[in-house]
Amino acid sequence: MAGIREIARAAGVSTATVSRALTNPQSVSEDLRHKVRSAAAKLNYRPETARRGKRAKSPASAPQRLGMTAATQTHARLPGANGSVLLFIPHTHAAAIHDRSVGYFAYVFSGMMRKIEELGLSMNLTPYTAGHLAEILAPEHLSHQQRAGAKGMAFLFSNRDEDRLLLRTPTELPWIALNRNLSGAELMVRSDDRHGAREAAAHLLGLGHRRIAVIAGPARYQFFEERLAGIREALAAARLPLPADRLARIELSREAGREAARKLLDVKAAHRPSAIFACEEAFADGVLKESDALGLKIPDDLSLVGFSDFVLSAQPGKAVTAVSVPAFEMGYLAVEALLNRSRVGLGMKVEIVLTPRLVVRQSVLSPKH
Repeated sequence: MAGIREIARAAGVSTATVSRALTNPQSVSEDLRHKVRSAAAKLNYRPETARRGKRAKSPASAPQRLGMTAATQTHARLPGANGSVLLFIPHTHAAAIHDRSVGYFAYVFSGMMRKIEELGLSMNLTPYTAGHLAEILAPEHLSHQQRAGAKGMAFLFSNRDEDRLLLRTPTELPWIALNRNLSGAELMVRSDDRHGAREAAAHLLGLGHRRIAVIAGPARYQFFEERLAGIREALAAARLPLPADRLARIELSREAGREAARKLLDVKAAHRPSAIFACEEAFADGVLKESDALGLKIPDDLSLVGFSDFVLSAQPGKAVTAVSVPAFEMGYLAVEALLNRSRVGLGMKVEIVLTPRLVVRQSVLSPKH
């Protein structure tokens, strides 16, 4: 069966161009779109179809339907033949959805694309800058998108201010919020991050850790607040506080994670935390780098737990105990729920909550003292 590489050779373009032409047609010229789609048609290109009834075991496989189904593909259809899904994401994270080495965003996007390809749809990716979201949510713009074949909108990684704007926007286009519990939204799919963080913190406590430090992200992102709440619940159950000097609130970057780790670790051994809970994978990477720089061995001198494990789990000798988030399934089910709403038009609220799991690796030991 023809794939991206075969289409690229037939059209005389790169595989990246084929991917953009099929998933985000507006990102390439009309001439390139025509070349790619003509080659795809000649090669009888057929998007992958997930097998029914199997639970996803990895981001490469399809998730269970959880009660929502769509018609199985029975003939070849070009992506975009039946309309499009609009994906909105901050421009600072847009590049990450195409790079699995980055992690979470790429796997959510992969799940969305799997379902979109099954349904013969296309993806219209819309990166936005601060303040720009109001323009693209303007009624005339959304009406134009709907006339052009848009079936619905998905919002990934928006903050609280953007969510409030979204809730105030009158639109006939159905939309879904990913990975946050957004009161007032009719469609949501999220991971139970509070549960995952609580289980991970309980694991550290069960090993005897009492000096636990936390690196958390900005409060404007709800999922960070959920993760922090889960950690606090586990500590409270053990009658332990989370002192201010063991909680770092930082922006989302590896560099910020490393700087936070330096402040937490570059102290006398008696005051140093025995474990760090990094509420994001990039923060855990920063802890790894800074602990190496300070001559601290993980897990002998410091235990480390991260949240999400798409990248760090694959590093030889540095695989981190982490809360594994079902990102692929989240993206897949988001499109499924969105298209069901587009077809049926029901006004009831649909919330899909997926349960993350703790994956224990070699970055955690009982404290020495």
